[in-house]
Amino acid sequence: MQACRDGNCRIVVAGPVTIVLDGTYPAEVSITPQGDRAEYHAASGAGTSVGGSIGVGCSAVPSAAASGSGGSSRSIAWCGTAPPPAATQGVVLRVPDARDGAVVVDIGTT
Repeated sequence: MQACRDGNCRIVVAGPVTIVLDGTYPAEVSITPQGDRAEYHAASGAGTSVGGSIGVGCSAVPSAAASGSGGSSRSIAWCGTAPPPAATQGVVLRVPDARDGAVVVDIGTT
């Protein structure tokens, strides 16, 4: 998944995949298709992680804070075309489509 290292790509996920990101929180994101949903797990690289699941037309910002940063791990999810909530920073995962056991995942940054 070299094309996704900068945090901006579109991928078709037909099986479990882990994407290592350059210089962003989270440090890596694992995605597994489950029907028309994408299950995700985000890790900071410093021992904290967060996970969740989003379906077609929905988005999430998983925030796995670095250990000792005073932050907390959380995931904010929403459906529809609205932009991410103003207070969120990090990687945005969006599932625009799913078919034949695979999910399309857009990865971007806020």
